[in-house]
This record gives sequence, C-alpha cells and structure tokens, in this order.
Amino acid sequence: MRNVRQSTVLEVLGRARHQHQDWFDDNDTDISNLLAEKNGLHEAYMDFQTDATKAVFFRCRHLVRQRLRKMQDAWMIRKAEEIQRYADRTETKNFFKAIKAIYDPCIKGTAPLLNSDGTTLLTEKSEILKRWAEHFISFLNCSSTISDAAIDRLPQVDKNNGLVFPPSLPETIQVMHEISSSKAPGAIAIPPEVYKHGGPRLMAELTTLFQGSQAFGWWQASVWNLHGIHLNTKLKMYKAVVLMTLLYGAETWVVYLNQARKLHHVHISCLRRILKLRWQERIPDTEVLERTRILRIHSMLRQVQL
Repeated sequence: MRNVRQSTVLEVLGRARHQHQDWFDDNDTDISNLLAEKNGLHEAYMDFQTDATKAVFFRCRHLVRQRLRKMQDAWMIRKAEEIQRYADRTETKNFFKAIKAIYDPCIKGTAPLLNSDGTTLLTEKSEILKRWAEHFISFLNCSSTISDAAIDRLPQVDKNNGLVFPPSLPETIQVMHEISSSKAPGAIAIPPEVYKHGGPRLMAELTTLFQGSQAFGWWQASVWNLHGIHLNTKLKMYKAVVLMTLLYGAETWVVYLNQARKLHHVHISCLRRILKLRWQERIPDTEVLERTRILRIHSMLRQVQL
C-alpha cells in the first residue's frame, strides 16, 4: 500500500525541485544503493529476529552512517575550497553566486487548482497558469459603476514633488534622531541611543560587524551545529565565507586600534562557538587561535594592507 501511494504521488505531483545545492545531490546513486542495502537487511532482521541477523543489520547501519558522514564532509570541503578560490582571486560575483547556490530556498511546486466550473482538478503547470490568468482578468477588468460626476467631487491633493528624490543626508540624520529612546533593543541587542549619538563612523563599523555576524548565522544550523562534519571542514567554511565577509574591502581601510579590537572580538567569538567552548572553561584566546590555526584579526589586516 505504501509503495502504491508513493508511486501515485510521484506520478501526479512529481518530486519537489530545488535550486540550491546540497551534499546528497552529487551522491544520489551511491546513497540510494547504501540505503537499499540497509533496508534489505532491516527487512531480513524483522522477518527473522535472531542474533545473527541483528548483528549484520547493526553493522551495516553503522557503516552506512559512516559512509554518509564521509560523503557530506567531502562535499563540504570541496565547496569551501571553491569559495576560498573565488575569494582569493577577488571574484566577488562567483563568490556570492556559490554561496547563494547553496542557501537559496527551495522552489515550491505549483499547487493543483480547480477549473472555473469547479469540476476538474488542474495539475498541469500550463493549465494552472492559464486558470490564474482567467481569474485575474475577470477580477481586475470588472466594469466600473462610478460616474464621472462622483470622480469630479473627490478632493484633490497637491503633489509632493519631494517624494520623487532619494532621502538626503540631513533627512536621514533627522529620522535617526526621531527614534524613540529607552525602548527595548531588538534581536541585535543594540539600544537605539547608539544609533542616535554614534555618528557616521560608528554606523560604518557596526555595518561591518553585522555583515560578519549575518554570514556566521547563515551556517549556524547547516555547518557549525551539524554532527558528523570534521572541525577542519567547519574552519575552512568559516575562513572562506565569514572571514572574507568580515574583512571585505580591508585593503582600503584606515584601521584604528579600537576597530581592530571589535573585529577580533567577533572573530574569537565565532571560533569559540565553532569549537563549542564555554566561558566557564576559561580558555584564553591564544589557545583558541592555536587550536584552529587561524591568525589574529590584527595580523590579517596587516597582511592585506601590505
């Protein structure tokens, strides 16, 4: 019954298509063979629950999990090296294209729709699009019943030509100062008073930190917290994506000591989260850098500005 239901659903709806890449896309055949072997041994164990069939099934399950982790880790390493190559050659377009290809959301399939009479279920994409076009044509092209006299009685509002132009710097500053103070900070935990009184330099520095933090957050669930991925693979992904985002354009920066300290704090915080270190362990920053074999932010800034 389950096989019939699955085959019917695949025949009518098809498989969900996705644009982003994942580690199992390049290993679909190998994964299917491994799972087929494991499922066959599981069925044999369920039919004859003996110590021998149990040992064979558990051994096969362990090997399958081990092979899958190796496939995933190898794919992550290849992607990290690809992104790192783009970053080293300053191919910004390919750099962000590679990241986007991995993390673009899935493209949802078109849901079935009834025809205009409500008697036939449309499943073909062309028929569904045609039905939506008919719906909006009938909905938007309704005949108007309002008279010209009623239109003439509507109050007229003067045009505000200033809305055509982009906001100027004084207007932006005015909006920032109109932010209500003493409000609870948002998810970034920065009170509005910082934006009101920090000035343009602080805004630029915070933007850099936000971009690095956002890049780190993209990989939170899919890399940093994922079991089965080697630490070296995670660090390669960190250097290829997060560090390159954090230090983007550093060749032209006028680096101040205070700014470098802030960047280094974000850098160390990310590495501690990758290593899963807690503050109670009191591990110094130097040991964190030694474990990861990654330079301090100050050293990186000196290298890129040579």
